[in-house]
Amino acid sequence: MAYVGPIVWEHLPSYVMDPSSGACTMTGVTSSTRYQATLPQWTSPSKVPAELLAWWRVVLRHIGQHESGHIRIFARYVRALPSRVVGQPCSKWQAKVTAWSADLARAQANFDAAEARWVFPKYIGPKNW
Repeated sequence: MAYVGPIVWEHLPSYVMDPSSGACTMTGVTSSTRYQATLPQWTSPSKVPAELLAWWRVVLRHIGQHESGHIRIFARYVRALPSRVVGQPCSKWQAKVTAWSADLARAQANFDAAEARWVFPKYIGPKNW
């Protein structure tokens, strides 16, 4: 089972208050993110046919590329968050972040749906090892 996701995920808005009206407007977002990827690992047996090892390397390379794609999506959305909130009233913060999170989840699901078309390579080595 492979998985990638944020292990540190914090977005702090900056804002300015108008002393005469009390209005609050968001002026920026500082995001702290760190990701962790969990990839499958070959554990045993230690000796396998060369064809099986070659098959495994192709599959593992694809899984790594797939999980890297998820990280790129996360990073793209984190970079875009300020454009969604800067200039907005502070009272809109939660609604904007909720909508942003839903769009991010949809982008990740669309990526998974497109990637589901990938066909595992056929293993053509010995079967009775």
